[in-house]
Amino acid sequence: ENAFGRHQPRRRPPFLFTPAEVAALVRTAQAIGPEGTLRPHLYSTLFGLLAATGLRISEALNLRIEDVTTDGLIVRNTKFDKSRLLPLHPSTKHRLESYLERRLQEANTCPFVFISTKGGHLHANTVRNVFRQLVAGMGIAHCTPRPRLHDLRFYFANQALTNSPADHQGISRHMVALTTYLGHSDARNSYWYLEATPALFSKIAECCEAFVEGGSS
Repeated sequence: ENAFGRHQPRRRPPFLFTPAEVAALVRTAQAIGPEGTLRPHLYSTLFGLLAATGLRISEALNLRIEDVTTDGLIVRNTKFDKSRLLPLHPSTKHRLESYLERRLQEANTCPFVFISTKGGHLHANTVRNVFRQLVAGMGIAHCTPRPRLHDLRFYFANQALTNSPADHQGISRHMVALTTYLGHSDARNSYWYLEATPALFSKIAECCEAFVEGGSS
């Protein structure tokens, strides 16, 4: 056993969404039909929430109405059998509350926040199919690598680091918060989601210049 060494898992390179592309994805979702139904509100809110919180799709689809609280989202019994509270940005909170106002008009007893067209628990494969249709309409479906729904989790992680304070302590605090948000038991698992984006390279370059010129690193 392990005669040739341990297998090192290889990560599939993510599609690096830009903020403009995420905004376009949400707008495109708002335009899907049928008109007058919950569907466009559901998918635009769901995709925006994934990008704003880094939730796994399973966690988002398992959210119940009572999990949306004034303090944030309660994510229960996740991948590592832990529950966590995710505070929401005011804009994300407002969008989710607006969606729930429309969602609660649906006459059904399903307890979940995001529901299928038949009023039941929404399946992840259904969401992935809608996602693929939307990115095809945006003209990015055949990019290399191809966009996946899970790449919105990468987007959140990289935006969190890109927008973190530049000092060592600030970055450390952000990594702890990022680990909590992503639902990881070890901060090292969160580095899996970090990519060398142009914005991040620019920030690193600015810090290096400040250090060379006598500033703090």
